[in-house]
This record gives sequence, C-alpha cells and structure tokens, in this order.
Amino acid sequence: MRSGDGQTAVREFTITVIAPVNGPALSIRTSLLPPALAGSSYSPALATSGGNGSQVTWTMLGGALPPGIALGTGGLLSGVPTAAGTYSFTVRAANSGQSDQKAFTIRVVPDDLSRFNITRVDVATVSSAISPHVQAAIAGWESAIRGDLVHEEIPSGFFSPTFCDGFGDVVNGTWVDDVIIMVNIASIDGRGKILGQAAPCGISDNALTVVGTLTLDADDLQPLVGTQTLTDIIFHEIGHVLGFGTLWSAGATDLVTGEGTSDPRFTGPQALREWQALGGIGSVPLENTGGSGTADAHWREATFRTEIMTGFVSPVGTPNPFGRITIAAMADLGYVVDYDAADSYALPGGAALQAPPADPLGWDVADPNPIVMLMPDGTARLIPR
Repeated sequence: MRSGDGQTAVREFTITVIAPVNGPALSIRTSLLPPALAGSSYSPALATSGGNGSQVTWTMLGGALPPGIALGTGGLLSGVPTAAGTYSFTVRAANSGQSDQKAFTIRVVPDDLSRFNITRVDVATVSSAISPHVQAAIAGWESAIRGDLVHEEIPSGFFSPTFCDGFGDVVNGTWVDDVIIMVNIASIDGRGKILGQAAPCGISDNALTVVGTLTLDADDLQPLVGTQTLTDIIFHEIGHVLGFGTLWSAGATDLVTGEGTSDPRFTGPQALREWQALGGIGSVPLENTGGSGTADAHWREATFRTEIMTGFVSPVGTPNPFGRITIAAMADLGYVVDYDAADSYALPGGAALQAPPADPLGWDVADPNPIVMLMPDGTARLIPR
C-alpha cells in the first residue's frame, strides 16, 4: 500500500475457503440386501451417497443380525450365517455433522442339497393378491427341475448396479442355491400387448442360470388376479429366467437352427424325442413371428397353440398346459428333470392348426440386459444375447 507522501507498508493476509454447507445430505444408498445361504460366507457392503466427504462410520441402532454376521464400521456385513430365518435390523451411517438411518431385512435360506431351489427376491412391492401366483409358479418349476446345482458365489461388487435391470448390486456378496430370481412390478408398455419381461443376468460356467430378473407389467395385472392365467404368465417368464429361449446359444452347443428366418427350429435331442412322440416330423418348430423377444425363443404358436411356452398367451379360462416337450428342452440345457410334473398335452389338429390371431396378446418383450458368466476364478465373462 502506498500513502500520499510516498511511504509504503506491506501486510500479509490469509484467505480460508470454507466448503458450502448446503451440499447433498448424507443418505444410505443401499436399498435391499441379498438373501444369505446358511453355512456359506456373506459379504455385501452398505453404501451411502452425498455427505460432506468425511469418513462414514456405520453402527447398529436396533434389531438383530443373523447369527454369525457382523456389521463393520466401514459398512461391510460379513461372516457365515448359522441359522435360517428372517432377521430385521436398523443401521446408522454418520460422518462429521450428518447422519442417516435405514431398516433392512436379511433372509437366510437353508442349504438344501436334496433338490432344486429358487430363491425369490422382491425388488418392488408384490401385493398379497399377486404373491400366491408367484409362489405357485416357482413351486411348479421346482417340481419339474429336480437336480441340485453346484452352489455359486457372487463376490462383493461383482454386478454393476446397472446390470440385472438396474438391480445388480442387490445380489452382490452372497452364495446361491440354486437360483435367485428378482421379482419386479413396473409399467412396460401400458395396458395389453406385453405381459412381462424376464431373462437370466448371471449364469454359471456350465451355462445355467444363477441370477435372473422377472418384471410383470403393472398395467396388466389387476384383471388377471385370481386366475390361473396369471400363474401361467409368471410360470412362463420364470421359464425364460431359467434359460428357455434365452440360453439356447450360451452353452457349448447351439440348440437352434434357422434363427431370424421363416423357419427356426430347436434341435435339442430330448425335446426332439418328445416332439416326435407327439407326432411331429423333423426338428421342433420355433416361433417365426412376433419380433424380438418372441421369435426364435418360443414354440411355434401355429403348431403348439396352447402349450405354456408358445409366444402368445391363451385367453383367460383356456388352459396353458406344461408339456413334456418343454421339460425336455430344459433337460437339453443341462437340468435334471422330472417328466411326471408335465400336464397332459397333445398337438392340436384340423382347424386348430391355423395362424395365430393378427393382434395377439404376447407374453414377453426382449430383455436388453447383458448376461454375465461367473467364471470359477471369480471373474466375469460377458455373453451376447
């Protein structure tokens, strides 16, 4: 600084920049925790968003963790659960000056080596009216597929949150016996047309499903509640989660010829045997209409009509039989099956063998999500759809 008489003076100043206090609040980002398998390691990590950048510390506020599981101060749940059951608890995440709390539930399922097991994880609210339909469909597949599969570990952080229809991190950090299916209810395309979307998102190195997603169209559910048709729709979608039409080209052998043509065919030897027992000739005809999600991934409607794995649902009140040929197709994928679970089914004849309606109600829309193969060394391999 210079004065009027020419003298000068110097002074030093320090400017401290204070971070704004109105940034995003600290919040617990984790929405759901994966089911745990009794006797196997469990290691999902809780996560936050927002906050002021200081270290977050996690503590228990109430409830009880499964015996054998502990919560670390860094948010990692770890240990080996020892008792099956459902356990509810509340946690608190805090940093300097901010905090959030949330309630969670962990379901510990028994390790059942005697049979094929599907573990259901609801990623949206499934009403008490719809839940029995989901359970009945699961029970149907658990009756048809009998052999226990090799248990698979999904390491912490294995699935990106964007995988599995946006629910990938819901299943990280657990072991699976034998399949986890995440059940979602959301709008797909409004009323009519498409009823669901389902597919595997994680498979083992033997190309069988470990994790999959099933989304039911919220706009189509209410008129179907209480009908066998709703159970059939869910059963059909679970078939796709388990690999029907979705994993036919994922294994060592491609089970389809003529994909994208007017005459696609399924060539699995066990389904071929059942097709010929029905009176069919050559390999099994697959759907050649309906576009992506329907063509090449279902039995042909014009041939099989009401069988549950055709591409178009029958009107409410019309049975959709679960034929031996569908069970055989699952055997061709590598599942151990029980043909006694099949319904009575015969190919329609005469006037019934006509083209499907011009504007039919379809079961499915194609699932755009990638499939990840869990390799034995814990790494991931992307499988093209």
